[in-house]
Amino acid sequence: MSAAYKESSDAAIAISSAKKIVKKLEDLQGARDRDQKYYTEQINKLQQELEKSKKSMQELEEEVGKQRTQSEQTIASLQQQVSAANIVESQHVKEQTDKLQQQIQQLQGQVLGLTQARDDLSVQLQASKTAQQETSDQLLALQKERDKRIEEWQEINKVAEKRKTMLDELANTYQRDNAGYQEKLRLLQEENQAHVQALREAAESEKTRNTELDKIKRELEEVKKDKLSLEEAKSWLERRLKETEESLQNHLSENEKKIEQLKQDHEEMVEKLTVEHSKKMQEMSNEHKAKIQECCDIEESLRQELAASQGEVSKLKQGLVSGRHNEWRKFGGIPFAIKDNFCTKDIRTTCASHILNNYVPPYTATVVQKLQDAGGVIIGKTNMDEFAMGAGSTDSIFGPVRNPWNYKFAQSGEEQDKTIDWHIAGGSSGGSAVAVATGASFGAFGSDTGGSTRNPAAYCGVVGFKSTYGRLSRHGLIPLVNSLDVPGIFAKSVDDASLLFRRKHISAQKITL
Repeated sequence: MSAAYKESSDAAIAISSAKKIVKKLEDLQGARDRDQKYYTEQINKLQQELEKSKKSMQELEEEVGKQRTQSEQTIASLQQQVSAANIVESQHVKEQTDKLQQQIQQLQGQVLGLTQARDDLSVQLQASKTAQQETSDQLLALQKERDKRIEEWQEINKVAEKRKTMLDELANTYQRDNAGYQEKLRLLQEENQAHVQALREAAESEKTRNTELDKIKRELEEVKKDKLSLEEAKSWLERRLKETEESLQNHLSENEKKIEQLKQDHEEMVEKLTVEHSKKMQEMSNEHKAKIQECCDIEESLRQELAASQGEVSKLKQGLVSGRHNEWRKFGGIPFAIKDNFCTKDIRTTCASHILNNYVPPYTATVVQKLQDAGGVIIGKTNMDEFAMGAGSTDSIFGPVRNPWNYKFAQSGEEQDKTIDWHIAGGSSGGSAVAVATGASFGAFGSDTGGSTRNPAAYCGVVGFKSTYGRLSRHGLIPLVNSLDVPGIFAKSVDDASLLFRRKHISAQKITL
């Protein structure tokens, strides 16, 4: 542990020295940045002065050029004057010319002085550039020194990392050893706790035994008390028993007297009731015979009426099959069911949807009106898939339509058994198919877009007929697909379906199949 502590202290010292080196490098970098900024400012100032001197030189050159131009112009004018003037004035002109030449020489001297100043400024600029180069070299040297210090710092960091890794390994070793010691300590503590628990359980059992002994002692005392009380109760019960036997003996004698009196009264009452019963039985037998005779008369009249109706039905069937009579065209009193997407005047038409739950059409669909005109009786509207969009008649606000040929459901017939397994009736005209399959109606109307009449007819074992599009009017049929919807017919047989179709078709177009 001392070696590890020593290595950790060495690593901390190395890290602190590395931090100091980094700080020095940062200070050097800051100093270099400040020097570079200062030299840059000086160079900028020199460049600005050089620019100013260049501008002044240009201005002087421009001024000398102007003066030279003016002097040349003056000389030209003077020469003209000299050539035109008299000989007397030639000397005066010469003097003026000399003066002008002197001025020109003075100006040339000024120009030479300005040129010399420009050369001096150029030398100074070259010296500043040399100083800048030296500063750059110094900066490069400082950069190299900083890089070297950074490499040294990185080496120190690597050494510190190695030492840190060694310290981590030593710490892990220490933790593993410590964990082993902790595990042994935990096992010893568990053994100690188990031993303490065993001692506590022994103490608890001893305490429980003492408690049970005290309880047994208390129970013995209570038993003794109960024994004394039972002995007292026994003596009291013996006294009460004697008194009760005496009172019972007295009651028995009194009851025997009362029983004798009741027997006499009962015999007299039985004789009276027997006489009254015989009279009532005679009266009831007479009334029963009269009612039997009346029922026989009613039964005979019903049989006669049934025979007459059977004769009419046979005549009607013969007329329907042969077509020789005109009466078969009328469906007077025959019940029919209508799918709930055909409009029926003053009768709610919902399409099995909440949207049309309270919709009452102001008119009746054409096919339904034709049927009513022929005497058919509408016994109700049938369940369906909502807006005829389905193939099972299960999607309705009134619940699903169940197939009547489901054996379990058909045999139960109880309300609580409706939750058992059931079969679908097909769709979307499942309610109309079930109405015909159960015999509730002679026929029924459905709609067929893509099989909504034929599908439930196949499921329920009845005939489903879809006519050609346009043969039957769909006016009043709430549409699913306008270009495909067709009124459909359900019946028990093909003849019945043909009869319904011809009845409607004849009424509409006056032709037969």
